[in-house]
Amino acid sequence: RGPSQRRFPQEREAGYTQLKSRPYPKPRFMGVDPSGKQVNGQTALSYINLLRDAGYEVRQRPVLIRDGLEVMHAALAPAIGEPTLYIHPRCHTLIKSMTNYRYAHPSDETPLKDSINDHSVDALRYFLTSRTAGETKNRGY
Repeated sequence: RGPSQRRFPQEREAGYTQLKSRPYPKPRFMGVDPSGKQVNGQTALSYINLLRDAGYEVRQRPVLIRDGLEVMHAALAPAIGEPTLYIHPRCHTLIKSMTNYRYAHPSDETPLKDSINDHSVDALRYFLTSRTAGETKNRGY
């Protein structure tokens, strides 16, 4: 049994219930913020460990914000070919957040973190940059 199985069972079970009550199928994996491996000061558990204990495959990859945004841009509007990412119309918050995503100054490489328009964009960035985290490919060298 992992550490989250032994401590704070009520909080853990409440989180699992909330995750499992979603009307969507279980995802093949969850791409998360690398800071999710930090231990919570009150529960002494990390969000990544809680998700793994709940049976989810969790991937995370530390990537600079600007590099993650480039991955997102390339998926939405590639220089050549068709987009590989489409945003479903029901994703109202993500669409609004992407529309309102801003930089404090035009020369900035890091977006304005206003706690309104950055969370859902960050979540998409974590997903896109973690799609291949932990996978190895034979490049045939």
